[in-house]
Amino acid sequence: MFFKQGLFFITVVVFFSSDYAFCQNDSTEDASSYVLNLMKELYSIAHSDQGDNKRFSDLKNLITKNTNSDKIFPQIFASYWNTLDESQKKRLSSGYYNYTVEKYFDALEHYTGAIKIINSSKVNQFSFPTYSVFAKIKILHDEQEKIIDLKFLISFDNGKFAILDIMVDNAIQVSKVLQRKFDKAVNRVGIDEVISALETIDENIDIV
Repeated sequence: MFFKQGLFFITVVVFFSSDYAFCQNDSTEDASSYVLNLMKELYSIAHSDQGDNKRFSDLKNLITKNTNSDKIFPQIFASYWNTLDESQKKRLSSGYYNYTVEKYFDALEHYTGAIKIINSSKVNQFSFPTYSVFAKIKILHDEQEKIIDLKFLISFDNGKFAILDIMVDNAIQVSKVLQRKFDKAVNRVGIDEVISALETIDENIDIV
């Protein structure tokens, strides 16, 4: 369960967008290729031999550079987002990247790099093109191989693909889990304390 949280919370907290994502056309095939490329980049960073500091920096840079915060943060932070001023939003966003990558970075090493796209389809749910991509990935945990089902919800907005949400094993909708944990933390200690905890990576406050 820890690995599932680690890998997929990192994946969905951001709207990853690789070089491939900037393309002229959107289609189910392109959405599938985007997912394959995304997982390839995650694997490459996680298994790089350049040291923890470099890998951490590369992952954070990938997240920060390719995040569509206009969509993901209002979804995760829900009603709190609109009550924050621009300075608080900036601190919350920056702190969230640091906290999430620090807490779950080691879990990425369990991903073997093996992924198989099962199918993809268009979803008529949003004002911009959206796709559902169903995939299976292989992890190695406690010396045992395990297959995990993933259902990616992919958008094509402003000329690039982005992840809107992920369903894990047909049971865990990651955005909803993140929202519940964030709400619980804010209700317990307040929004200012949560922002400070994210900035200082205080894991005593369980936020993600």
